[in-house]
Amino acid sequence: MLRSDSPSPTRSPADDPEASSSAPLRREAGCSPTQVDNVSVQASGPVQKGGGTATDDSSRQESARLGIRPASEPRMYDGRFLAAYLSNTCLLIAVGFLFRYADFVKALGGNEASLGWITGIGTSGAVVMRLIQGNAIDRFGARWIWLLAMLGYTAAVAAHLLINSVNGPWIYITSLLMSGFLSGAFGASITHVSLRAPRHRVTEILGTLGSSGFVGMALGPALGDVIFGWGLAEGQELDAAMRLAAVRRLFVGAIIFGLISTLLVFVATWGEAPRKRLRKKRPATWLLLRRYHPGRLLLVAVAMGAGIGLIQVFVRPFSEHLGVANLRVFFLTYAATAFTIRMTTRTWYASMGERRMIFVGLGALALAMFAFVTVQSEWGLLIPAFIAGFAHALLFPSVVSTGCAAFPVRYRGLASTLVLACFDIGNLIGRPACGQLVTLARQWGYDGFDVMFTGAGLALATVILIFAWPPRGIVGRPQPRRRRRAAIDSATA
Repeated sequence: MLRSDSPSPTRSPADDPEASSSAPLRREAGCSPTQVDNVSVQASGPVQKGGGTATDDSSRQESARLGIRPASEPRMYDGRFLAAYLSNTCLLIAVGFLFRYADFVKALGGNEASLGWITGIGTSGAVVMRLIQGNAIDRFGARWIWLLAMLGYTAAVAAHLLINSVNGPWIYITSLLMSGFLSGAFGASITHVSLRAPRHRVTEILGTLGSSGFVGMALGPALGDVIFGWGLAEGQELDAAMRLAAVRRLFVGAIIFGLISTLLVFVATWGEAPRKRLRKKRPATWLLLRRYHPGRLLLVAVAMGAGIGLIQVFVRPFSEHLGVANLRVFFLTYAATAFTIRMTTRTWYASMGERRMIFVGLGALALAMFAFVTVQSEWGLLIPAFIAGFAHALLFPSVVSTGCAAFPVRYRGLASTLVLACFDIGNLIGRPACGQLVTLARQWGYDGFDVMFTGAGLALATVILIFAWPPRGIVGRPQPRRRRRAAIDSATA
C-alpha cells in the first residue's frame, strides 16, 4: 500500500524493510544487541515476528502518560542532559539579544523591506547547512557538528561588529553565516538528545529540551532591553550612531553567551563514543527522502517556521510602530506561557497523539496572527503573546517527533534535519514576503502591519485545511505497491 501523506507515529515491520532485519542493522551500526544508533530498544520480553518485542505499545503509552519509567529503559535526564539544557538556554539568550536585529538594520539606514530581505536571505544559509548537516550527523555523530556549529555561530555574531552599512554584500553574508551555524547547532542538539530516548519518549525529551529555549527567550530580550538602554535616559530619542552603539553592546553580550554555550556542549558530549562507520554504502539521500518523507507534515513545518519567524523578526518594528520601547512584556509572557504549557503537556503526546497536538498548535498560531491586529498598546501585546506561546509549545516537539518517526533510527540525523530545513524554508519565504507586504501596504494607504498579520493568519488557516484533508491511505480502496517502491526498498535495505 502507498504511504500516507501524513505520517504515522510508528512504522510496522511489514511496511519497513529496514525494521524487519534488526540484527543486520545492529551489526551495521556497530551497536550492542539492545541498541541501534545509541537509541535503546526494549528487549525485556520474547521477540515477536518482525523484530519487535512482546512489550505492549498500549502499556508503554500508559506508562509514559503516568510518568513511569520501565526498568528496561535508560535514564534520560542526567548530568549530560542538564549540560545540554543549559547550553541551549545560553544559546537562546544570545538569540534573544538579537531580537533587536531590526534596530541594527535601522541604524545602518534600512527599513522593514531591507530587514525582511536581509534576514530572509540569511535564512538560506540555514537551508544550505541542513543539506550538509543531515548526512554529516549520521556519518560522524552529533558531537563534532554541534561544537563546530557553536564556534561558527559565535564567530558570525562577532563579524557583525565590523558591519557599517546596510548596502553591499557583507551584512547579507554575515547574516547567512549566523543563520546557518545557528541551524546547525539546533539540529545537532536535537539529534543528540533524541538519540538518548526510546521511540515512544522522543517527543517528551524534545519537549523538555525545547523548554530551555523558552527560558532563554524570556531572559534574552529582558537582558537585551537593559543592555540596549544602558546609559540612556527613559524615552530618549536615538540617532543612528547611538542606536548602532547600543546594538553592538548586544552583539558583545551574544558572543559571551555563545562561548558559554560552547563550553557546555563539551560537558554534554564528553566521553561520547565516536560513531562507527557503516559497513554498507549509504543509499543516496534523495532515495531516502523519497522513501521516508513524511508528506504534508513538511508543509506544516514550513508554515510553522514562517509564523514563528515572523514573530521573532517583526514584533520589534511592530512595537515601535505602536510607540512601545521595550520587548520584555511580550517575550516574558510568550516564554512563560510556552514553558508552562510545554512542561505540563510533555507526556500528553503518548495518549493524545502528535497529529491532534499539531492541529491545536497550528490553529493557535493562526489565531495569534489575527490577535496582533487588535493590539493598540504595550499591554495589549499580552493576548497574542499568550496565544503564540501556547502554539509554539505544542507545535515544535510534535512536528519534529512525527517527522523523525517516518525514518529508521539510523537516519535520525537526516530526519530531524529535513523537518528543521522546512522551518528554515518558511523563514526564507515568509520574512521577505512580510517585509515587502508591510512596505507595499503603506504605499497603498493601509496599515502595513495589520495587512501582514491578517495575511499570515489566512495562510496558516489554509495550511490547516490542507493538512486536515484525508490522506490517500485512508479514503478509497487500497492501492497496490508500485514497482518503483520495491526498487527503493531494495536500495535502502
